[in-house]
Amino acid sequence: MARPSNPRGKDKPRSICLDGDVAEIAQRLADRNQLSSTLSELLRSNYGFGDAIEEKKRQMHVIQDEQQRLKEREREIEAEIDAMELQLIEKQTTIKPQIEKRIQLMTARLNNAMRDMNNAIDSTTRNNKYRVIQNLERMISEAQEELEALL
Repeated sequence: MARPSNPRGKDKPRSICLDGDVAEIAQRLADRNQLSSTLSELLRSNYGFGDAIEEKKRQMHVIQDEQQRLKEREREIEAEIDAMELQLIEKQTTIKPQIEKRIQLMTARLNNAMRDMNNAIDSTTRNNKYRVIQNLERMISEAQEELEALL
């Protein structure tokens, strides 16, 4: 069961004698090339060499992974904020002026319709102008609600 030494010279091969049932387990581990790592881990855990250091390294890796995850989330949120700001700028520069212009045009039409209704001689023309005024008032109020929704 002895294995050749590490060419880097960092480990020392040992020959050991094991009891019957343990020898079978060791042979199976050796066949899968897991004997050295298993024995090293068992010795570390039983005799405490490197446990505290390994635990601190593990904790450090967990913290570093969490920091990386938080940085990635921060980048995602920054991208969302940028997109929302662009939408707001677009609304303020394009949509809002369009709605304001539409309100101005409808207000001018409303004033013209009111003037025409007041100058009308027959009741049919007055009724028609009254319906036009009602429709224009409704459309102006809808446009104002739309404008308020943007703000």
